[in-house]
Amino acid sequence: MISDKRKTLYLFIGILFCIIILVILMVKNGSDNAPSSESEVQDSVTLQDEPAVTDNMPVTDNDPENDYDQNTVSSDEQIAAADPEDVVVQDIPADTWEAAFDIYEKKCNAEETIEALMPQVTELAGNEAELDADLEALNSFFSYWDKANEQDFVNLGELRDDLPNDSTLCIVILGFSLSPYGEVRDELMCRLDAGIEAAEKYPNAYVLVTGGGTALLAPSIKEADKMAEYLIEKGIAPERIIIENESLSTSENAVYSERLLRNDYPEISDIFIVTSDYHVPMACSIFQGWFIMMNSDLNVISNYACDPGSLVTFRIRDQVYWMKELLYFL
Repeated sequence: MISDKRKTLYLFIGILFCIIILVILMVKNGSDNAPSSESEVQDSVTLQDEPAVTDNMPVTDNDPENDYDQNTVSSDEQIAAADPEDVVVQDIPADTWEAAFDIYEKKCNAEETIEALMPQVTELAGNEAELDADLEALNSFFSYWDKANEQDFVNLGELRDDLPNDSTLCIVILGFSLSPYGEVRDELMCRLDAGIEAAEKYPNAYVLVTGGGTALLAPSIKEADKMAEYLIEKGIAPERIIIENESLSTSENAVYSERLLRNDYPEISDIFIVTSDYHVPMACSIFQGWFIMMNSDLNVISNYACDPGSLVTFRIRDQVYWMKELLYFL
């Protein structure tokens, strides 16, 4: 038989065990019914991020299911917003351009020049898109050069009346070397007068004068500065005049003018060259050629010439010589 002491001990242990079980059940039930701290944080954040909507505030739809409609654009808009680096443009190196100029000097036409250059261009291109871009640039370059040397290319004595009469047009008057003491020579005056005719016909166009310090005994006097002074004296508004006064050759005229226009006058897209009649084919070819080599959006759309009575002529080999000067700036 179990003694009275043992009965009492077993009873005590049983009661204690029941108490422990009861405490455990109570704790568990309380934790299930209590709100979690994480939920409280989330609720408070939601209240802070969603201010009360009033009649004066626009209602914003934050439903994720509507994000597609809000953010989707048409394919045309996607193309327009594409990174410019994704567009394939010509990337012809200087030595290839030089080879092309040498070929053109012998062939004197675009078609034969490109045909002779095809193996070299094909080898350089990384893919078909690059090859197409390079060939298109070469074709544009040398086809324009062909056209510039045709007899009817030079506009002498009559200004075209179908050019844009707004700020997209820039009349570019090319300089001519000053006298040793910095005086304007007759031929430069001839170019300036022709430029004034063009500026008066197209009063909303810019007028760019280009030429640096060519006075042998007064190098600080710049062609473009003297040209600008003359234009202002003749009634051309100063705010229309753009001055490029560092260039010392036709090639530099093109390079420095393009840099100036693209940096400071992005609205300009069309270039109207004004210079002496014999100089027009070379000047237009160099300007347009440089624009193509630089993948620029500038474009030579016309020219106007004065007749200074000069017997100077530029043959293809002379044009090639000055084209090669462009390669120093690539």
